[in-house]
Amino acid sequence: MPMNDRKKRGTSVQKSIKRTLLSQLADLAKDTPENRALDWSAEKVRRIQAADRADRIQIDPTVKIVAQVKPIFPCAAYSRVISHLSPADGGGFLVTFPDLPGCMSDGPTEAEALANAEDAFLSWVSARTDQGKKIPPPKGLSGKRQPGK
Repeated sequence: MPMNDRKKRGTSVQKSIKRTLLSQLADLAKDTPENRALDWSAEKVRRIQAADRADRIQIDPTVKIVAQVKPIFPCAAYSRVISHLSPADGGGFLVTFPDLPGCMSDGPTEAEALANAEDAFLSWVSARTDQGKKIPPPKGLSGKRQPGK
């Protein structure tokens, strides 16, 4: 059997096995005494299925994956401005960081916008660090000694 045919057959078998496993996984999501005893929940199954979908997503080769870094200052040390978004802009709330240019996030509620802002902050710091740029200290600490120095 030529090599290309073997590769195609192997890929086909892998896909078939994966479909069977995902089907069995969906059965585990059903609320039955046996599944409760196995500690399978619909949420756990959804997470596994989402991971499977993520595996199938093609990553753009021009996108750089940046490692997350631990910031010197916590997100809470920086001032945040929370403002309403108009219905024309999708509604909800916008959170910006005046000390961190371009760092912003939004959410349908104020609490979700602030939680999303924490993620945006970590991503912003990680990207900036990856670029070799300095992270500005919070304005209230600009003249003070930085931690670890």
